[in-house]
Amino acid sequence: MSGDPDLVVVAAPPDGVGGSIVASALESAGIPVTVRGDAHSGWLFPGAGGGLGAVQVLVPRAMAAAPRPILDELHG
Repeated sequence: MSGDPDLVVVAAPPDGVGGSIVASALESAGIPVTVRGDAHSGWLFPGAGGGLGAVQVLVPRAMAAAPRPILDELHG
């Protein structure tokens, strides 16, 4: 995987909408998040968020365990 070695993937939602939901939940808990792969090319409507392709939600390696309870609750 290319990119920042200090980031780890904690979730891989099937689309940008799911990625936004996961990222928002983690950010609300104070966990810094990067969403990778939310490309503009798959959007239904110009200017609308939430691409249609798969995405990766990444967090700092030092916080890799912190998202687990939040992700479990989201997917519960």
